[in-house]
Parts: sequence; structure tokens; C-alpha cells
Amino acid sequence: MVLIPRIVFGQDENRFLGHTQINSKRNYTTGMWGDGDLIPLAEDKDKKLYIHGHYNRAVMYVDVVCSFHTYSEQINFVSYIHNMLPVGHNQFIRAPLELYIPEDFCSLISHYSHVPYTDDDVHNFLSYMNKIFHHPITYKLKGGSNSNEFFMYYIADIDSLLTDVAYDQGMKDGQIRRNFNVSFTVRCEFNTIGYFMMNSPEIKKNIHIAPVDGRAIVPIFTDVINLDDFIIPVGWSILSFPIFKLMPGDKSISFDNVLNESLRACIDYHLERNIPMDTFITIQFRENGKILQDELYTIDWKKRMIHIPLPNYHRTYRLIIITSPVYVNELIEQIFDLE
Repeated sequence: MVLIPRIVFGQDENRFLGHTQINSKRNYTTGMWGDGDLIPLAEDKDKKLYIHGHYNRAVMYVDVVCSFHTYSEQINFVSYIHNMLPVGHNQFIRAPLELYIPEDFCSLISHYSHVPYTDDDVHNFLSYMNKIFHHPITYKLKGGSNSNEFFMYYIADIDSLLTDVAYDQGMKDGQIRRNFNVSFTVRCEFNTIGYFMMNSPEIKKNIHIAPVDGRAIVPIFTDVINLDDFIIPVGWSILSFPIFKLMPGDKSISFDNVLNESLRACIDYHLERNIPMDTFITIQFRENGKILQDELYTIDWKKRMIHIPLPNYHRTYRLIIITSPVYVNELIEQIFDLE
């Protein structure tokens, strides 16, 4: 059982670069040397659009309680912790994280970059974001929340520390004891972004964005993308790897908005002639990082929908879509008689 993580703000907790000018805000300006506390995140030299993120050093405590039926299981687990894990010593864990990019900020990027950001087709905007950002940008397919959500995918070195290992004598039930618990705390410290800052010559006045009522924060599982378990043929490339979470009652999701017109034309061409789709496009479907077998979902290529007969509404799903650009380009030339 993992209790609610405790997030500690401020400069204490012996955090890295605490109480320094790069981590502690002293006034309403940033340093003129280098980038100061602003980290370069995106750059578009053609449109003179620059995006920075304010450096934050986050500290989070995770309290873990493990319950066992017998005393021997409890003692074995405590022995395992002290023999196999660095208790009381710092350990760096390199792991990918996803940072949510607010929808209003995406609208500002669209406005000043003049790249349309619409609900029907986000392919061009997603491609533009991946072009200018220094880190990959992922996309969550629209589901029951009825909103487009973008995330910045980056690698973080998490400074972890396991402490406060404790175990009890169990709960007395008559002449026997049961429910033997083992508890410990994991301290996680990592780099993140506190807020985004955008600069452009077109910004000439203060921007006021009206708040939207009824907007809720929905926690999701961040799927770690490991390309080693997804074989990419020679000449193929990853088109997109969006994530989504189904709302109660939903059993399908549309992936049409991550396709471009060329891929739609190729899909229709294959449907009319009963040609297998895996000639130029392949989809891997994952649930909380686990690859789902084909019998657990179906793909309706005509409607560009994925149907899940028995969805788990507490889990997050991800698609990894790869295509063959060479095949698509040659087929488009054939369909539209291009030279």
C-alpha cells in the first residue's frame, strides 16, 4: 500500500541548489548571465519564438506500507531490504518523466506561431511542437475529458533515499497474531519546471486568460516508452505515441486526429482493395506499460477507431504508431498520379 505522496515546497529539506539564485526566487527578474534560472525548452528562429521553463528542484516523500500474513514473511522481507537495497544512502535512478503543458499555453503557442490548434486535427500542431522543443512532446488522445493534452517527455536523474524502515509485532487475534506490517519512506528529488515563459516580438501587451470553471486535474500513469520491445523495420519511423484514459462508459477511442491526409488516403486505398494495413502502418497498444494482445482490442480502420471490449477505467493506455514513409509516398504518387 502506497499512501498519498507528500510534496515539499520551498528551499529546505537539504535539496540540491537550495537557497541559491538559480533555485530561490529573490525578486521579479531573472539573471542576465547565461539563462539564469530559466531553462531553454523550445526555439523557433524563423518565427522568433522562444520558450523557457523556470527551474525547480522538487522533493517528494512516498510512504510505503507492506502487509504480510505471517511473521516469517515479514522478517524475510525486512532482511531483503537491508541486504539488497541501499538503506540510508542516496541512489540515482534515471527515469523518464512527462511534464504537462497547460492547454492555455498551447493556445498561446498556436496563436504566435500561426500553426492551427484545432480539436479535429492536432497532427500539424504536434509536429510543430516536436520540431521546436528540445525534448519529445507526447499527446493524450481526447477521451471523456473532452480536451487535448500535451506533455514534455524528458529524462530525469531522481535522487532517491530509502529511510525509516520499521516493522511491528502484528495484530493479536486470540492466541495468534496476524497482519505483520513493514513500513519505510522513499525520498525522491528531481529537476522539473515550475512555469513556462514565452518570448516573441509579437507579444506587445499583457495577456489575460479567463479562467474556465469545471476543469479538473485527472492523475494518469506515465508509460515508460522502451523502444527495445517494439521492433522498427528498416525505413520505418514512429509517427506518434499518444496516451489516453477512458472515462466510465467509454469503450472506444479515435486516433484519426493524429493521422495526416496521406495516411488517410492510404488507409482508404487498402480498405477498398482488401490489402493488409501492416504493409505501411503498425499500431502497438499498451495498458499501463504492458503490451496488450490483439484479442483484447479491435481496430476499425474505416472509422479510425480502437474498440476495447473490457476496458479498465483506472488505467492509462498508450498507442505507438509506426509507418513506412517510403511506401506512403510511393502510394500517394500512384493514387493521385503524381510525378
